[in-house]
Amino acid sequence: MIERIIFLLEGYFSQRDYQRFGIETLRENGFHVEVWDMTPVLYNRYSRSYSIPDYHGLSIFDDRRQAYGRLSDLTNSDFVVNFVSYYFDNLWVYSALSKSSARYAVFCANALPVAEEFRFLRKKEVLKDLFSMKSTTLLLKRAYMRAPFQFLGIKPVSFVFAGGNKCMQYHYPISKDTEVLWIHTLDYDIYLKEKNRNCTERDIAVFIDEFMPFHHEYAMFKLDPPIEAERYFTILDRFFESVEKRTGYEVVIAECPEADYEDAPDYFRGRKRFKGQTGSLVHESKLVLGHYSTALNFVNLFQKPIIFMSCSDFRKKAVEYHIQEMAKWFGKSPIFIDEVQDINWGLELKVSKEHYDDYRNSYIKTEHSQDLPFWQIVANRLKKGF
Repeated sequence: MIERIIFLLEGYFSQRDYQRFGIETLRENGFHVEVWDMTPVLYNRYSRSYSIPDYHGLSIFDDRRQAYGRLSDLTNSDFVVNFVSYYFDNLWVYSALSKSSARYAVFCANALPVAEEFRFLRKKEVLKDLFSMKSTTLLLKRAYMRAPFQFLGIKPVSFVFAGGNKCMQYHYPISKDTEVLWIHTLDYDIYLKEKNRNCTERDIAVFIDEFMPFHHEYAMFKLDPPIEAERYFTILDRFFESVEKRTGYEVVIAECPEADYEDAPDYFRGRKRFKGQTGSLVHESKLVLGHYSTALNFVNLFQKPIIFMSCSDFRKKAVEYHIQEMAKWFGKSPIFIDEVQDINWGLELKVSKEHYDDYRNSYIKTEHSQDLPFWQIVANRLKKGF
C-alpha cells in the first residue's frame, strides 16, 4: 500500500510547482507528500537565486552519496514521481531507485511537437561533438546508454503519466509491464477551473512571454540565447504597436512563470504585465501572440486565434524549428516580425477547428481520458493498488 509520494526533481522547486503537482490534492487523498530537489547535485555548476517555498516536505540535495543512499532505502510503501531525465550522467539516480523497493513513474504529459529539422540539427551537433576532443567519452556514454536497461541493472518504469497520444517521445526504461496512465497536460487542470467562469471577451491581444532571452535553461544546459535582449524587445515593441494599430486590441503580457523583470529595464515599454494569470487572460482575449510555449495549450482549449512570431535572428536555430512546427499544428505559418511584410489578418484571426482538434488529441488530452484534475486521477489509480 502506497503511503508516501516523492517528487524527484531536476529543476528548482517553486511555489508554482507546489500548485502544479497537486500536493494538497494528494494529501487530501491520504498520501504523505515530499519533494526531493536534486538540482544542486545534478547540475552542480549551475545555480540561481530563487524563492524557496515554505514547505516542510522539501529536501534539497547537494551531496550525491547522501542522495543515492536516501533513494536506495525507499520501501514498497513509497512511490516516486521521477522528473529526472534518463541519460548517462543521471544513470546513478535510476540505479539507486532500482536498488530500492519503491515503484516509480515518469512524466510525459507536457510534450511539444518536435520538428524533423530540429532532430537533424541535434544529429549534426552530436557528430560535431564526436569529432571533438571529447569524442571518446561521448562515444562510450552513447554506446553504454544504447544497451538494454535490464543489462544496466535498471528496473523498468511502473507508470508513464501521459497526455495526448503523441506524447511518448522521451527515452525511458519502459517494459511491456509498464502501465501508461492517460491523463492530460497540467495546463488542462487550469482549464477545468477556468472554463466555467463567467467570462466576457475583452479587446486584448495576449503575448505569451517565454522570458527570452533570459530563461534559466540557457545557463542550465550551457546554451547561447537565440537573440540579444535589446534587439528582441525592440522588435517585439514595434510588432505590438502594429498589432494594436491594426486590430484596436491592447497588447498585454502574460509573463513566463520563470520570469523576473522586477529589477530589469522596462522591456515591454509600459505595457501591462500579469503573472500566474495566463489561462484567464487567454480566456478573455480576442487574439494571442506567441512562439512555442506549452502555455499555447490555452489557445487550443479556448479556441483562440494566434499569431506565431519568429524573426531573422532565429533562422537555422532550434527556436525557429520549434516555432515552425508548432505553427503548422495550428494551421499557421510564422510571421517574421522584424521584416516588412503584408499580414493576411483574415487568416491570422481565423481558427482551424480541424487543426486544433488534432493538436488537442495529440498533445493535450486524448478523447477518452477523464475530465478530472491530474493528480486526482493519479491518486485514484494508486489507491487501487498493484
